[in-house]
Amino acid sequence: MRKFFGSIASAVAAVAIMVSSAFIMPAAASPVKITVGSASVKQGGSVTVNVSVSGNTGIAGLTVTPTYDKTAMTATYANGSVMSDFTNGNNPSWDSASNSTANGVLLKITFTVNAGAPVKSYPIGITVRVCSDASGADVATSVVAGTLTVNCSQHSYGAWTTVKKATCTEKGQQKRTCSVCGKAEAKDIAATGHSYGAWTTVKEATCTEKGQQKRTCKTCNHEETKDIASLKHDFDDPTVTKQPTLSSAGEMSGTCKRCGEKTVQTIPPQSEDTVTGIKVEADDGAFTGQVSLKVSAADSGDKFDAAKAKVAGCVGLYEIDFVGADGVSVQPGKAVRVYMPLSSGITAETAALYLMTDSDMTEVEFEVADGKIQFTAAAPGTFVLAEKSAVEVTSSENDKNISSDIYVSSGNSLSGGMIAIIISVSAAVLAAIAVLVFIMVKKNRNK
Repeated sequence: MRKFFGSIASAVAAVAIMVSSAFIMPAAASPVKITVGSASVKQGGSVTVNVSVSGNTGIAGLTVTPTYDKTAMTATYANGSVMSDFTNGNNPSWDSASNSTANGVLLKITFTVNAGAPVKSYPIGITVRVCSDASGADVATSVVAGTLTVNCSQHSYGAWTTVKKATCTEKGQQKRTCSVCGKAEAKDIAATGHSYGAWTTVKEATCTEKGQQKRTCKTCNHEETKDIASLKHDFDDPTVTKQPTLSSAGEMSGTCKRCGEKTVQTIPPQSEDTVTGIKVEADDGAFTGQVSLKVSAADSGDKFDAAKAKVAGCVGLYEIDFVGADGVSVQPGKAVRVYMPLSSGITAETAALYLMTDSDMTEVEFEVADGKIQFTAAAPGTFVLAEKSAVEVTSSENDKNISSDIYVSSGNSLSGGMIAIIISVSAAVLAAIAVLVFIMVKKNRNK
């Protein structure tokens, strides 16, 4: 009995194994992926979209139906590179005796959009009707749809509207929209720049400080400032508050008419003879103690005649002296500057100046400015003003110039040309005498 039941159990187990094996299915392959591309096109235009295959496990027969909005566009088809020639029509199809495992472009679809098609994005896809391998078995597929975006063939924009106002310093912006496709277009509005009012003075300028002006923008109230240059002092005519002397400087002061500031200027040590107009300026330290200027002028008299005897063009003689408090002549410690007015009729070009001593007449160098002869003097002295065009050096001076001029008793000198003639004639006479002497000596020898 036990053996019988054991046999039955074994048979049941075998049948169970056979039944369970019959229900074990092979693992399913991944579906073949078919992808429809995307593109954009203007109204009335055409564009080609590729339908591609990837993950191809082997296809021998395939029929598809492209899906798109037939009211907005039409489609035409062209074979790709994955399978051999297809049967064209509304449902492109391929039929082959062997499997194609290639991946790539399966089908090219050219869409032609109607000129009046609405501007928007359209879905484009593929419906797979048949997909089988060479054995006739179905091949699973998955489809990824694409999009065809239709744009305006020509935008129809409305009026510009301001979305941001321009300010004095920042740009604004305007926008307009296409009434067909809704595309927006923007442009900048230039900054307006400040619109200032008139300048107003907020701080007056003074003689020593700058002032300031201000103006305000009428639009944004921005303020701008600028400086006003400080004024220059406007001093009145200075007045002498301390008279200078030859041994001490003087002072003069003035007051600014605008601000009342006072200025003090130093007058160099000096003294002027009011009769002759001769002024002497000295540096500090040239004189010490009380010293006064003493000028004696002469255009006639014995001393003038003596000067004229030496300088024929003499027009004036001036004895300039510096006298101390005790009435004794004082020697300056430094050379002083003398300003002597030109005499009537004498110009800067014709003036000559000499320092006269008992035995000599020495020419003095000078400059002329503001109608006055300016020269330096190291000591008191007698100065002779002469007219250069009329100057004639007398016989006492001729001895010094004998090398350049020869004087006769009348005081007239021989010119250089006359001297040359005299020398030439003298030489000729001497040569003739020498020839005569030679002839006479020769005759005596012959005898």
